Amino acid sequence: MAHSGRLPQRITAILVFGRLPLVFGGMLCAVTVMWNQNPTLYMVGVILLFLSMSFDLVDGWFAARFYPHPQMAQLADRILDKLIYSIIFPLVAVGCMWRLHYVLPDPKKTELLHAVLVLFLAITVLVRDNFAHFMRGVALRFDQELEYREFTRLRTIVAAPVGALLFAYAFYIPNGSPSQVYRWIARLGETPLRTLFFIEIVFFIINFGSIAGYIRKYGTLCLDDLCLGNAQLRRKILAFFPNALTVMNATMGLLAVFFAYQDRIREASLFLIGAALFDKLDGAVARRLGLT
Repeated sequence: MAHSGRLPQRITAILVFGRLPLVFGGMLCAVTVMWNQNPTLYMVGVILLFLSMSFDLVDGWFAARFYPHPQMAQLADRILDKLIYSIIFPLVAVGCMWRLHYVLPDPKKTELLHAVLVLFLAITVLVRDNFAHFMRGVALRFDQELEYREFTRLRTIVAAPVGALLFAYAFYIPNGSPSQVYRWIARLGETPLRTLFFIEIVFFIINFGSIAGYIRKYGTLCLDDLCLGNAQLRRKILAFFPNALTVMNATMGLLAVFFAYQDRIREASLFLIGAALFDKLDGAVARRLGLT
């Protein structure tokens, strides 16, 4: 009976701590694929990433119910998330650049633009994780209870699938194994660019929304500690966040013009949608922060 009672705890430990070895194995497979373009290792790497993604989607539920110390399990989950995303997203940014040089015979400007967008996406993910860690530290200093808001939960759910999809796309080897598994994975590697652009724009918005949620919840405590009553400094710091969203809005608009000039209407419309969403988001953030 005692052995059967410990079984859920062991499963929980495997789900929580097993993701890092899977992702590390996927990274080694990706490096080897870049070196010798082995389609078998590409397939193994994608499978490892998707296993890690599956663990990520269910480990929180198991940790809250079966782990002996739920708070410690949540802390371990956050630390592992940070480590895993620090591996996956820089890796796929490098992979997209590698794909331009070694896989695509005649890369177009849109392919290069997509690789640059993935690089900015990786930077955004890392900045968001470090910012969230900093804001949680501020909240603990003031004995505030930590909350998981909608954007934070959504970002946690979406990050692993996006990373796995970009991994499958970035390191895709054409004309690989004839197996059914490889053909299924090849569909992910051949995902149309407009679909990837749409997913990445939505993921950008989710990350910025998560940052805005932390600012709304704990920003006042952080500013009280930093500004020491200086209202002008406080307003300048607050203005940075909606201004950053405005810059993203303008960037999306310029990219829409760029694609429209090349008669790529679908991509241009996707970037226009992203610009409109950022336009709504920056105004909402400015109003929430009391700047307008």
